Amino acid sequence: MAFMEFWNTDHDLLLCLNPDDGSLIWYQSYLATVSSTQGSGPRATPYIDGDRVYTFGRGGNLACWRLYDEEALWRKNVSDEGGEEPTWGHSSSPLAK
Repeated sequence: MAFMEFWNTDHDLLLCLNPDDGSLIWYQSYLATVSSTQGSGPRATPYIDGDRVYTFGRGGNLACWRLYDEEALWRKNVSDEGGEEPTWGHSSSPLAK
């Protein structure tokens, strides 16, 4: 499976693709507020750990998805924990330990 994260005017989008032919396996999205004006789209690569996929959107949404059935397990915005959005938007790829 290959993953791509995108952003449209008001949502973070996650696509799970078949690496052999590029066909869509599953797709998820959620409302994401972004205040930076430095171009659209995420600046982080989704991270796979076992049967979980972690994403970090430009607006600071850190999310965990079940790899094989697209279920969203949890999502948290770093601003809720005191993080501040940089001028260019959030841009760190997640890392699970």
